[in-house]
Amino acid sequence: MAQTFFPIDPPVDVTHAVDAGWTDIDVSVHIPVGATGVILHVVNNNFAALDYGLRKKGSGDDHANRDTGPFEHFWAAIGVDGNRKFQAYLEVAADFELLLVGYTMAGVTFFDNGVHQDGPGALWADWDLSVSCPNAKGVILELTGRGMSYGAQCKGSGDNRTAKGYHYFAIVKCDASQVIEIYGSAVFIDFWCVGYITDGVTLFTDLPDYSPGVTGIYVDMDISGDCPNSVMAFIQVLGGGGFVYALKKKGSAEDIVHDAWGLLEGFVEVDAAHILSGKIIDVATDFFLTGSADSDGAPAAPAGGSMAAKMIGHKMV
Repeated sequence: MAQTFFPIDPPVDVTHAVDAGWTDIDVSVHIPVGATGVILHVVNNNFAALDYGLRKKGSGDDHANRDTGPFEHFWAAIGVDGNRKFQAYLEVAADFELLLVGYTMAGVTFFDNGVHQDGPGALWADWDLSVSCPNAKGVILELTGRGMSYGAQCKGSGDNRTAKGYHYFAIVKCDASQVIEIYGSAVFIDFWCVGYITDGVTLFTDLPDYSPGVTGIYVDMDISGDCPNSVMAFIQVLGGGGFVYALKKKGSAEDIVHDAWGLLEGFVEVDAAHILSGKIIDVATDFFLTGSADSDGAPAAPAGGSMAAKMIGHKMV
């Protein structure tokens, strides 16, 4: 097995300054030649819902009229072109943070344009991705709940977890035939498969529950039993309708505590003992382990430039 996801620690702030326009973001000094995509922590610091979009440079996708929840944060994964550029649309750029927390290599493939599927209505329906995602172990989805209930899971899962929410990205295990199940309570809910994973991950059909038993403090989440080779955890967050939460590498000084409005996902680095930390303020917020990005024991490839950006907190200066 080859490692395909590589965390960047500390995160690098790559937020652009352009309001309401698709803007190139060049990350070639932060990720190596051959990288296929980036992993981003998206933070909306405004107490209003704001539009945003992410796409591979050169893509014709335009999903920027779908918004985040108010004061919300979540993680995303999107492709880069051969020059290691992607594009972002931020309705009010000063109210967002785009934090580069990792990158992907061969074994994670991103499409120029996402493969689209309408929500099936208030039921679970199969989505066969075998043609678009050959040999995939998992798929990377972009989905827009538009305030309605939605969900996605491996075919055969008994989780059947749905929530009302906004515009998110998720990693979902597919079965041996590259089939997943999706739920969209209205046909105007949109799903896009923006990429797929063929190597370097552990993914679960039924997601283990890692919900903290206490509120208001960081609680360690030891995934070593389920994911003994992990370098990153993929955590499904059931938001509970706007309660704040946090996820971070164990020992990190980062403290981003923002809302979760729907069913969203965190892509979070773990420490050498395969531990991350999470915090909730209400037991209505739950954490489930989608899976992990795993190590092959080899060192990461060098980036195209210096990774030693000066950081204050989680902001680059």
